[in-house]
Amino acid sequence: MKKKTLNLLILEDNPDDAELAVKELEREGFTVEWGRVDTEKAFREAIEKKPDLILADYRVPSFGGMAALQIQQQIAPDIPLIIISGTVGEETAVESMKAGAADYVMKDHIVRLGPAVKSALERKQVEEALWEERDKAQNYLDIAGVIIVAINSEGKVTLINKKGCEVLGYKEEEIIGRDWVDNFFPERIRDEVKEVSRKLLAGDIEPVKYFENAILTKSGQERIIAWHNTALKDEAGNIIAHLSSGNDITERKLAENALRKSEESYRYLVENANDIIYKIDSNGHFIYFNPIAVKITGYSEQDLLDKHYLELFHPDYREDGDKFYGLQYVKKIHNTYYEFPIVTKDGRVVWLGQNVRLIIEGDRIEGFHAVARDITERKHAEEKLKESEERYRTLFEGSRDAVYITTQDGKYIDFNQSMLDLFGYTREEMMAAEVMQAYVHPVDRNGFKKELEKKGFVRDYELKLRKKDGAKMDCLITATVRRASDGSILEYQGFIRDITMKKKLETQLQQAQKM
Repeated sequence: MKKKTLNLLILEDNPDDAELAVKELEREGFTVEWGRVDTEKAFREAIEKKPDLILADYRVPSFGGMAALQIQQQIAPDIPLIIISGTVGEETAVESMKAGAADYVMKDHIVRLGPAVKSALERKQVEEALWEERDKAQNYLDIAGVIIVAINSEGKVTLINKKGCEVLGYKEEEIIGRDWVDNFFPERIRDEVKEVSRKLLAGDIEPVKYFENAILTKSGQERIIAWHNTALKDEAGNIIAHLSSGNDITERKLAENALRKSEESYRYLVENANDIIYKIDSNGHFIYFNPIAVKITGYSEQDLLDKHYLELFHPDYREDGDKFYGLQYVKKIHNTYYEFPIVTKDGRVVWLGQNVRLIIEGDRIEGFHAVARDITERKHAEEKLKESEERYRTLFEGSRDAVYITTQDGKYIDFNQSMLDLFGYTREEMMAAEVMQAYVHPVDRNGFKKELEKKGFVRDYELKLRKKDGAKMDCLITATVRRASDGSILEYQGFIRDITMKKKLETQLQQAQKM
């Protein structure tokens, strides 16, 4: 175990006893920074500072070790607490251990304090190491049909997955904390398994060694399991626990037949898929692709096997594609989606939308697995839509007539510059105004709206409108209603043309004809 400064909290009403405990730990090689408390309030404040370990005297006036243990279990269960006392009996010691104490030490046998502290810290290291390895263990936990179990240096179970519980027939809480070998292996092989476990923790055998043995279920049935082991190490490289993954091979033949059928089904789906499915190695060279890849790219199988994946990219996208997938590799991003064009053997440009998943073995990236779909038609449609929108915007902004779009409740969604020029408002004023509220007489406004909603479309509806400065003008409005599938109104769209001058000229012409 790597030596480091031990941040120690001591609950003790006798300063001499506290100093004696510290000296014993220093004799054992610890560098100790410590503080002593003897009240509940002080204890609660000190434990918030997250010490490495707590020593609690069983008998402190008004606040003893068991009360401290109860608080520690509630607010800092990850900090080991050792009961230390001169009067505690064996039954009380057992009670404290059941309540969550890491250990107990008698004051008249203080020489046991050092080993007890080392053991408690080692257990804490195991738990921290297991948390650090959580992501790695989780990958195994998600594998159907595989048991995952973590065993600490004392041979007790610290983690077991759902499959392990199912095979053993126990609930998780009935397994965690119990001795793995003594409780879950047939008696006839317990000594042998314990020896293997000892060698694993001592580093005498390779942690990946494969072996098979029987486990004992709650119902008394034996199941044959094929095990693989992984060592968990502390910062100094010492093996402090092992993580075991096991396959239930009791019905191996049935499992093999099911797997073979599954592989055949998968192969059939891949070989007949309409999407490109391929694998590349960690250097970016093709190692597998399905027939549709050959069909879409136009390259032969050998052509593709000789290529780096970036060689298929359109030249304008190679640098961006290299950065995108380089980032996925470096940051170990499990899944990504990316759209890019490739150039086929005959020079055609084909757009692909591609999902890529890292192929990871242990901590090493072995390559990429990709599924790519031809999205060329969608891309062309998007380009046409963009062109259409640009044309619409050009017409919208370039129209000499005022053009507007409003919501059902009379708020502007959009309008062109001619609208502002016609009425003399700023864009902010127009956006804040209710449609026609400021420049249409209420009677005319209601009549227009009723006519529009009744017919859904009006052409050259004549209204007298008012500019911001109060000037009146004769206008023609052509408008339509856009409705949802349920008939509700989504928006109004319209054109406004100023015919004031036209009306004035017509009046003058009529007057001239009468003369």
